[in-house]
Amino acid sequence: RWVDWGPFALQLSRPALYALYYGAGLCVGAVGLGAGFLNPTGRFAERWKRWMATATLSFVSWLGLMGLMVHLGEATPWPVALAVDAAYALACASGVLGVLSLCLRFGATRPWPLLRPLSDYGFGVYVLHYAPVVWLQYALLDANWPAPVKALIVLVGTTAACLAAMTILRSLLNLRTKRPSGAVPSR
Repeated sequence: RWVDWGPFALQLSRPALYALYYGAGLCVGAVGLGAGFLNPTGRFAERWKRWMATATLSFVSWLGLMGLMVHLGEATPWPVALAVDAAYALACASGVLGVLSLCLRFGATRPWPLLRPLSDYGFGVYVLHYAPVVWLQYALLDANWPAPVKALIVLVGTTAACLAAMTILRSLLNLRTKRPSGAVPSR
């Protein structure tokens, strides 16, 4: 179930997860990007292979348990349903941590010039992405194309729309992009 209040929506099954992520964001903000846990040369980034392996194994485990639950249907015992839920939570969390460690290891120490605008406008893209994603998905709903093609169109279209909106907004407000302290300058 969802609870809606104006433009805000909350999925009732995840308030603890929302609070955890909000608290983690506060902690990261207090320490600063590039320091502590998010240090591109720290232990977390160095162990990216372990995190990616954990993410892959937990995802495969969840798929197997989910397949068993689908096969059993209504006769699924509650311990199996609980294991599916726990495996899903582990797969989601380890997937996020795996991708984060991978990005810290390879993206933070060697900036990719093509991804620089996403770094500079990352928060704006995060704030603005919802409308273009939904509108593009609805626009492509009746198109008889494979799902990966539609997904690529939505990804590229949303990214382009958000970057364009942020560029226009920044030029209207005459703002410059500031690199976080400790960030590696692009070459």
